[in-house]
Amino acid sequence: MAPPIPQSGHVLIMLHGHGSGASQLPAVLREQADDGWVRVTPNASIAVDGGLSWFDTGPRGVEPESLEASVESLRSVIASLVHDAGVDPGAIVLGGFSQGGAVAIATAIDRGARGEQPLGGLFVLAGFVPERVDHELDLRSVGARSVLIVHPDDDEVVPPFLMEALVDEIRSARDVEEVRYVTVVGGHAIGEEMLGVLTGWLASR
Repeated sequence: MAPPIPQSGHVLIMLHGHGSGASQLPAVLREQADDGWVRVTPNASIAVDGGLSWFDTGPRGVEPESLEASVESLRSVIASLVHDAGVDPGAIVLGGFSQGGAVAIATAIDRGARGEQPLGGLFVLAGFVPERVDHELDLRSVGARSVLIVHPDDDEVVPPFLMEALVDEIRSARDVEEVRYVTVVGGHAIGEEMLGVLTGWLASR
């Protein structure tokens, strides 16, 4: 359950990566603070590698049912914020690290494809677009006004070019007003530079 939403506040939904959990996110992204942002940090439901995962994968890519289940769970989180807590979708920023970023992208695409009011923002930290075996996700349907992509220059898990090559496609989405791509120094982790870029971007909302 989300904490009480301040009348003029914004909501940050932050998704952890594969094999991790919400409790392992940097404190600034999970602990409530007097900065106008309410943090919502859901946990994935699939137990794996001593942690949690948002979806299963196989030889042919992402297992569609598990990805859809995670997208649906996030739809429920957003719906609860909007309908129960009275939060404007434009005040919600959704994002995540690595696999969490992939699910955030899929959720934003789902929202745009349904023609729902776009979210205020989407951010992807060292993330990727999940490759489904049944159909390709259309980045032109991303349902968010502002998009931030931050990727380490020496990412050994998700090569930087995978997201960098998709920036123009995201920029062409109907609901997207701005896209910012930032390269930071380091490997596949939420380092201090990456965290600084994200918190600065959030502060400008």
